[in-house]
Amino acid sequence: MTTTEFLISHIVASIIGAGVGVLGLLALFTFLALRVRSRLAIAGLALAVLGNVMICSVFGVAAFGQPAVGRLHLAGQSADALTTYNDMYGAPLTATATTAVLLLVAGVIALGITVTRSRVVAPWTGIGMAVGIVVFGVIGVILADLVQSIGAVLLVASTTWLAYDAMRSPSIWPDRASS
Repeated sequence: MTTTEFLISHIVASIIGAGVGVLGLLALFTFLALRVRSRLAIAGLALAVLGNVMICSVFGVAAFGQPAVGRLHLAGQSADALTTYNDMYGAPLTATATTAVLLLVAGVIALGITVTRSRVVAPWTGIGMAVGIVVFGVIGVILADLVQSIGAVLLVASTTWLAYDAMRSPSIWPDRASS
């Protein structure tokens, strides 16, 4: 857990990925807000962004703390490494991670429901988002196995199709090229 690949994967896939996720949430909310009135979408955006930002603290611990603990262990300070590891992954981080995941899941479910009800894109994309985030963020985290990958695939497939549908959706702005 002290490899450069481990660090880079956490920075790129987890931390930068969470940032890209927030941009996607904002884009989805903007798309929906311009087409439908929904308090559920506002709540969903707030919950999902808050959860996504909070989970980045956990990614940071993994990216930067775990390699430091690994270096302690390799330097022959195994007792200090174990104490530090247990401090890092104690109750405060567990509470933060649990809260973050639940907020993110609740927010994406709310946005998925809004997408399904919107009638501006394929309703199954919203269902896919809602089911995908539960499979990925709840069941997958609990089981920590292949189930999480299945949830991720469902999320990617539904949001990719949603983006495709959104691009084909009629613009709400007048065509400025003709004026």
